Amino acid sequence: MKYDNYAAQTYREALIGRTITNVFAFSDSMRQTFGWDEHDAEMAVFLTLDDGTAVVVQCDPEGNGPGFLNIVPPGEEDPE
Repeated sequence: MKYDNYAAQTYREALIGRTITNVFAFSDSMRQTFGWDEHDAEMAVFLTLDDGTAVVVQCDPEGNGPGFLNIVPPGEEDPE
């Protein structure tokens, strides 16, 4: 599946070729910085890339709460 829009192009440029160096749950101070409720911290995921880029999984572009990161193992579904 190919997505040709501004957001997809931006994501491609930021992510292709990068390596994830860390994945962790939000700390209380990070949750407060984003303005998310306490229960949101359970779902909040933060990824760090090898070039220092931070990837925050959130429910919408405004950052109104954390989102769900769906991981599909190889062979279960081909997105192409």
